[in-house]
Amino acid sequence: MATIKKFPFLLLNYRKFVFRQVCKSEEGKVFIAFESVHDEVDYGTSRKKVSGLTKGLYYVEHLSDRGGARQCRLTLVQTVEFGGSIPTWIVNKLAPQALSAVQDAIDEFTQDEMVDAAERREKATLMREWKNEVYSEEEIALLERVREKFEGSLKEGKGWKKFKSPDIFVEMEATFEERGSTAAIGRAVTVVDATIEDCVAWEAARVTRERMRGHYREGGRGCKVVKLNDHSEIFYTAIDFGVRSFAPREWLTKIVWKMVDKNTMVVGYEDIEDDNFPIGAGKKYVRASSGGF
Repeated sequence: MATIKKFPFLLLNYRKFVFRQVCKSEEGKVFIAFESVHDEVDYGTSRKKVSGLTKGLYYVEHLSDRGGARQCRLTLVQTVEFGGSIPTWIVNKLAPQALSAVQDAIDEFTQDEMVDAAERREKATLMREWKNEVYSEEEIALLERVREKFEGSLKEGKGWKKFKSPDIFVEMEATFEERGSTAAIGRAVTVVDATIEDCVAWEAARVTRERMRGHYREGGRGCKVVKLNDHSEIFYTAIDFGVRSFAPREWLTKIVWKMVDKNTMVVGYEDIEDDNFPIGAGKKYVRASSGGF
């Protein structure tokens, strides 16, 4: 096989790569190895080209289906010698391009909706099958603290200011915890065409593919969920708002959900500290605060 790579820098010559590849399959696995050869190839152009060298291995492993989507794990390990004299910083910029075949495979076969739906169904099924679910004193206390803090916001009161919602079927308003405070309380109310279990499962599914892509597309710097049990998790997120002199913010929240009766489920959010998530983590992030009910 032969190919020509155009560099995104005007002063660099095109690179040509000629290589052979060998494929081998085993039960549930496929290996594709490739390495450069020194064969002469007529590319049909007289443009000056510098010979590059490459060697690598694709390793494809079968995985169990997920929500009806067939899956495999694709790993690419590759070394590339671009030839000529190229500054290290340019090589670092070109490295992701050399490994882009893995991203191309995701784009070609992605079934995000099916995989995300499977995760939500699993959570909703657990919620429907809860019987004698045991909650710790700390979890009950968290729900009570959050309920006490926000129960006033469940009633009409003074100080609430309505603002334009991005959806005509969602009512939104906000107020401040106290006069002069920068801590705002927001409230949104709507009717969802789903069971309470499906609705809470959708809210609790924080790291679906759709949400992860949206998070990083909108300035996300990190997003992780640590499952504690079938009704509580720790959620970490960090966002760069893209404003100069405004450091990225990070949040660390514990989430607990509980079925109150057959028609009501509550979900509480509260800030926590955890040694596994040190403040800033050496990245000059500012730890922000949030809560919800």
